[in-house]
Amino acid sequence: MGQILSFLGNGFFILITQPIFNVLMLLDHVLGDFGLSIILLTVLVRLILFPLTLKQLKSTKAMQAIQPLIADVKKQYPKDQRAQLEATQAIYKEYGINPAAGCLPLFIQLPVLYGLFNSLNTVLRNHPTVASINNAIYSFLPHFTRVPDANLNWFTFINPHAFINLGAG
Repeated sequence: MGQILSFLGNGFFILITQPIFNVLMLLDHVLGDFGLSIILLTVLVRLILFPLTLKQLKSTKAMQAIQPLIADVKKQYPKDQRAQLEATQAIYKEYGINPAAGCLPLFIQLPVLYGLFNSLNTVLRNHPTVASINNAIYSFLPHFTRVPDANLNWFTFINPHAFINLGAG
């Protein structure tokens, strides 16, 4: 059982976390600001996931629209669970609603968002040296000469002494 979980964890890291981490490192290399790279990567991930979010929202709205009909079915068959289930299924079929359609996009979104978190955690906590970051990124990416600055220094335009440290924990 432990080998299976280890295999799944490594697969998740290779397929989801590592590509997100490398895109983050590439953005930091191009933009020169780690905070801006995080914001841009987050926006990119949310844009990529937007069609799934939209599908989930439409499904939720459709389910809310038929809730009065479902409530009527529960009133009509208060003690007969089988009749309730059959009538509810008939309503779903009549309106073309799949009750699982609201959850399925979430099963795709969660691993990607977890991979985004993991990639941030990798850079901020697990790879504090330039050598370890250069070993973790893809070989075709430019190598780093400095550790990404985890301070959001661009907030200093509001107050010259104010900054937010992303690595503080």
